[in-house]
Amino acid sequence: MQSIQGVFANLPTAFSKDGSIDAPRMRERIASLLESGVHGFSTQLSAGEFAYMTAEERMFLTSCVLEAVGEKRPVLVGVSGNSTQETLQLAKHAADHGAAAAMVMPRSYFKLTASEILGLYEEVGRSVPCPIGVYNNPVTTGVDISAELYLKIQQVCPVAVTKDGAGDITRISELRSLGSAGMSYLCGTESQSLPSLVLGADGCCNAINSVIPAPIVTLYDAAQQKDYATAARIFESLQPLFRFIRMHGVARTTKAMGDLLNRSFGPHRMPLQPLSQDDVARLRSTIDEIRTSTAL
Repeated sequence: MQSIQGVFANLPTAFSKDGSIDAPRMRERIASLLESGVHGFSTQLSAGEFAYMTAEERMFLTSCVLEAVGEKRPVLVGVSGNSTQETLQLAKHAADHGAAAAMVMPRSYFKLTASEILGLYEEVGRSVPCPIGVYNNPVTTGVDISAELYLKIQQVCPVAVTKDGAGDITRISELRSLGSAGMSYLCGTESQSLPSLVLGADGCCNAINSVIPAPIVTLYDAAQQKDYATAARIFESLQPLFRFIRMHGVARTTKAMGDLLNRSFGPHRMPLQPLSQDDVARLRSTIDEIRTSTAL
């Protein structure tokens, strides 16, 4: 199994003006990111706008990303559907095409109970021939996977990794104290990347890593070397961006940043809309502010 640690570029999905998936642009952005030093990729997590794609489009995107990356880096593939059947279809396709892990979130029209969540992971773990990942994003699912529930999931499913976006900085310490083992922990909240690494996270998986990988890789390397002064300097320089993301959302911010930095992933898919011109101007100022102290 490929090592799942370090800086993962959580890929936005490139769309054309007509709304179709822009495969050439996806391959172009991946090629650039492969040279940037990122340690892995993820696709079809929240900033990838997967909720607005059909299952067929998602399988096409999975094939495109895995082919573009090849065996150069591990790829985590989001496979969460509104039903267990759709999740299994997407997960089996990801496994067949070489995903390092199929990332499952407890996504459902109805908020799932703990028993239903365990049933979902048990079925996926039994049916899918590749490592399974937990994607914890309570903002979108209404469910926060607690440390105790993580351990129960690990008992019924071969969990290799989690991307945890709950925004709870104590979660990794809780997991370690309860004896959770064999599961890589990737921080899914940009503004908690450095604290999570200090507390023992194996890496971070964020959409901004797809457009400004350099400072995040440098921050990660510094933290690994326990050069916390350098890591803290970079982390502090990124605070204006973290504040902007909290106000405007990671998907909109990331695509607007890509446009401003000539690293575009193209437009959103409706119903999402781009930032207003005023907000783009504020984002440009934020980027300029960061550039005074950090290489982007």
